[in-house]
This record gives sequence, C-alpha cells and structure tokens, in this order.
Amino acid sequence: LIITISTISSWILTGPEFVLSPVLDAIYPINPVNGKRHFIEVPKSWEVAFGKMITSSVTAAWSPVSKSTQIEGRPMSDLVSEVFHNIEKANPDILNPPTEKTKFKYEVQTMNSETLNAFAVMGGSMVVLSKIVEEISKMVSSGQHNSVDVQFPDGSKATVDMSGITTADVLAALMGHEMTHVASRHSVVKIIGNLINMVGLFIARILCISKLKSSDKEYQELSTMNQRDMTVPKYKQLLEKEKNYARIGNLIDWVGSKLRGLLGLHHSRAAEYEADITGAYLAHKAGY
Repeated sequence: LIITISTISSWILTGPEFVLSPVLDAIYPINPVNGKRHFIEVPKSWEVAFGKMITSSVTAAWSPVSKSTQIEGRPMSDLVSEVFHNIEKANPDILNPPTEKTKFKYEVQTMNSETLNAFAVMGGSMVVLSKIVEEISKMVSSGQHNSVDVQFPDGSKATVDMSGITTADVLAALMGHEMTHVASRHSVVKIIGNLINMVGLFIARILCISKLKSSDKEYQELSTMNQRDMTVPKYKQLLEKEKNYARIGNLIDWVGSKLRGLLGLHHSRAAEYEADITGAYLAHKAGY
C-alpha cells in the first residue's frame, strides 16, 4: 500500500511538472546530487536551525583539538580545515545550488575523541574526531596499502596503485562523503520517509480492523447490544473478540515494522552508496 501510494504520488507530481513547478520545488525538490526528486516538506531554514541545535548539543561532550596536536608535522585542525574548505570551494553548485534561496553553511570542527568517527549534521555542520585522523595517517604512512586488488562482477580483476595516496586524499574522500549527505538532505528524507510509513501503516491498520469488524456479524450484534441485554457470557465473548482484533492489530504492526526496517535498510544503503561515489567525485574536483 505504501509503495503503491508513493509510486502514484511520484507519477502525479512529476507528470504535469510545467504546471506544478513552484509547488514541486517546495515539497518535492530535486536532489542536486542525483537529479531525482524526493519528498522533503521541511524548509531548508528549519533544517539549518535544527542542525545547529544538534551540533551544539553533540559537541558539548568533546573539546576542540588544540594547535599543539600535530599530524604529519602540522596542526591536525589546520589540515582538516584546509581539506574541507578546498572541497567546498571546488563544488559550490552541488553543495549549494544557485537556484536555492536558503544556503547551507558548511563548517567543520576537529574534536578530541578516542572514537573512530566523523559525521555531518543536517544544515552543513561537520565533526571530525581526532582518532580517525590519526588512524588514517598511520594507515597511509605504514605503506601496507600501496596497492589494492579489486575483483569485478564479471570475474575480471585489477590492481589499483595507491602508493601516491596521502592522508589529505583520504580525508577528502571522507569529508566529501559526509558533505554529500548534507547536500542530498539524506537525514530529512529519512525522517519524512519514516513519518509517511508510520502514517500509512496506521491508516492500513485502522482500515483492516474496521473491515474485519464490519464483516463479523456476531461482533456487530454484541457491540451494539443494549447493556440490559448484555449477559456475562456475552460480555466475555465480546471481550474475547476485542482481544483477537487487538492481536491482529499487533500482528499488522509487527509486519509493518519489518517492512519499515527493510525499506529503511534499502534507502540507507542507497544513500551510503551515493555518498561514497559523490564524495570521491567532490574530492577529485578539489584536486585530491
């Protein structure tokens, strides 16, 4: 039901695009990365404001990396900032399309942490944790990954020369990946998608239970019976039927949760693939 509604909605909205263009751009904008439309229904200005709130609350647990923290003979934070801003300058039309009135403000913070991670928050803020920069530098300087063997689906193989790869190159791919998530608005698309799925499941549950109850003559008789005529056995019978319908509702919820999980996994993998490929492209355009 949810997939069908989504498909029909997409057909209706993309068909008469020349008429509905202003409406489409507001609630069904084009992803600047892949050129496809997706439901948002959240203004970019809200996204930016919400992203700032998330960033301030999340980064409160860490302290900024000081200039004394060196990586390959230079301050770690300087290296991260340099790579980040080079990517931003080289890819303005993707990160902030000229047609968009509200612009994302891309910025990066390098924070002290033993957690191996880097992430971007909706609106443009990005956090790179010191541990992942250290590990990238160790990996590059070790020389253990100077070449990588790749096998393709058709069985053919290739050896990729990676001897010239630098720490900045890997950081660029990493940050390009995270910046793609922001530009494609993956977080908001996921939130809206989950809400649509929840509403669709709620409606499907109500319709299904209502249909079953309306076709159950015995239930109809019991539920509309005058209280004076309601005997204890009949009351227990009605109560048991209500429990059975509640069990059916719970089963629908369980099936729906599994479907949401599968759909969420599909969209998550698609978003990660898009961020991997586009992140490498953004890094390459910046000279990495």
